Amino acid sequence: MRWAGAIAKKKTLVAAEQDRPDVVERRTQWRATQEQIDPNRIVFLDETWAKTNMTRRFGRCERGTRLVEKTPCGRWKTTTFLGALRATGFVAPLTIDGALNGATFLAWVEQCLVPTLAPGDIVVFPHGDPHHMASSGDTRPPFPNYYKGGKEPGEGK
Repeated sequence: MRWAGAIAKKKTLVAAEQDRPDVVERRTQWRATQEQIDPNRIVFLDETWAKTNMTRRFGRCERGTRLVEKTPCGRWKTTTFLGALRATGFVAPLTIDGALNGATFLAWVEQCLVPTLAPGDIVVFPHGDPHHMASSGDTRPPFPNYYKGGKEPGEGK
């Protein structure tokens, strides 16, 4: 439906928590101190995956005809890639066959990531509390100065 002069645009969603006074204050503090942070001390964690069965479920074809699409045959797999990005390059890469679980995530942190860290490094995991931790049964933070959302380190959930 079109209204006079209105144009439909894709919506950009942002976290509603950004409006909470405590979050507003912390974001203001973060912005004020960003220039003081050495970019070489920041370590961004990221995870991505690929599935061999990723194919479009819908498509276009002439009316009255069936759309036929080819997909890989055989064992469909998930490959997960986990790593850390610094200003100086990529560190602690891990590729696994299957989905990432809590035990594998913590083993990666302890065996691959921690040896690349130095005192004062800032680890940023954009997804907040790693969802992998719950599946490991280990409730300790993966990093000594781990920060989740609007809570102080050590406060937990």
